[in-house]
Amino acid sequence: QNSTEWVDMSAARLVLMRKLIGKLGITELWNADKKMISPGAFRKAEGFLEKNTEQATLAFGMVQPTVKKLLNSWGGHCLKIHTRIRKRDRDDVPIPVPECSLDEFVEYMEKRSLLAQFQQMHGARLLKKNIRPYLRGLRRVWKASHPSRRLDESIRQIESPPWHLLRHPTNFS
Repeated sequence: QNSTEWVDMSAARLVLMRKLIGKLGITELWNADKKMISPGAFRKAEGFLEKNTEQATLAFGMVQPTVKKLLNSWGGHCLKIHTRIRKRDRDDVPIPVPECSLDEFVEYMEKRSLLAQFQQMHGARLLKKNIRPYLRGLRRVWKASHPSRRLDESIRQIESPPWHLLRHPTNFS
């Protein structure tokens, strides 16, 4: 079934919007002006929309529906970022820190069979002045090949259209 002018999709839109609004943590959309939406609730709504993209596309006639587009299309509600928070999610670096003890360094190098290579480059004595730059280089190479993911932890705010605009069309002057 495709959405055409012959099909009234308002019932499908209502069901979809009620579920989406529930995922956002809003009980009533008509009085949700200036309500804050947590990052977790927004992720739930995005996940729900990803699973139901086909239904949203058919009901609203949008090519790529998003939470913001659906709220604006449904009742003119604007979803704005109140506080932008960006975090990075990085896996733990498996390489010891440059300020590690000599025992930790030797254990790490023996586990990976790199101690002989290090001693061949820097000599038999293990000196901090040789260990620190070597570990910094290893960590730099590891971080370059394992980039961190950017997480959006922003707090959003929903804004409803002004009440004075929600009047009967015959009353417009």
